[in-house]
Amino acid sequence: MPRTPKPWFRADRQSYFVTIEGTRHNLGSDQEEAERQFHELMARRSQPVIPAAAEPTVAEILDAFLEWCEKHREPRTYEFYLEHLQSFLDSLESGILVAALKPFHVVRWSDSRDTWGANRKRGAITAVLRAFNWATKLGMIDRSPVAGTEKAG
Repeated sequence: MPRTPKPWFRADRQSYFVTIEGTRHNLGSDQEEAERQFHELMARRSQPVIPAAAEPTVAEILDAFLEWCEKHREPRTYEFYLEHLQSFLDSLESGILVAALKPFHVVRWSDSRDTWGANRKRGAITAVLRAFNWATKLGMIDRSPVAGTEKAG
């Protein structure tokens, strides 16, 4: 059972601290001010949490990734991602949410490209996986919905 939070003085830092729900807060060196901040933090803790933003669509995630690629990668790399991600997006129903996306969507799309060889299919699947891994790292989504998708090979 977790301990009840209460401030403590840390001599090496000459400051008061408190840990609330796993987050350590520096309350400063003045004891009265530290007590006031502690009570303020505890009061905020009991307030209802604001609901998370609406679940993003697949198109929003892919567009954000492409914008990032355009700014931070070579033009040829951006064009590679643009071609494959647009093709993937075109294969999905309009407005599909990230939460509804499954690995079978990626496999079905890749398998439907009869003119692509194994290497191109593998690269295309990698492009989709990369976009969702990027979104996960940035905190746009909690986890990639297509993690673990088998690549053609």
